[in-house]
Amino acid sequence: YRVNPGLSNPSTLTDVKSAEYFHCHDCTHVIFGTHTGVIDEIVNDLWTIYGVQIRLSQYAAGFYATAEGKKIAKKFDIPETLRATVKSLRLFPEVRRRGKAMTQKWPWVPPQGALDRPLVDIRAEYGIQVFHAEAVLANGH
Repeated sequence: YRVNPGLSNPSTLTDVKSAEYFHCHDCTHVIFGTHTGVIDEIVNDLWTIYGVQIRLSQYAAGFYATAEGKKIAKKFDIPETLRATVKSLRLFPEVRRRGKAMTQKWPWVPPQGALDRPLVDIRAEYGIQVFHAEAVLANGH
């Protein structure tokens, strides 16, 4: 939140539904090692579908059911999002592979005490192998 002060910080949201949803969503960014740029948001959403204990319909509906989600959706730059989606298409198989390779799915609501554990231990427990999407796209690998 210090790096990107415009992000929705769950601790400052007054809408409880938004705060709960974005806390869980933000934890997936941390656990998967994804940033908040458009490409990484796409990768994080896809990885959530394959590697988190939440159905796609619940994930999408949860976003649009929050006041914050609706506010963010109004700010979407559709052409930029479409360009980023096309650019990131070649990442989809790798994200799917990594999601399927996890030893267990990450729970949508983070487990009690998870925020007090070393990230390396959590990633090892769940079989999460971080990769950097922007670097992969920049290097063509």
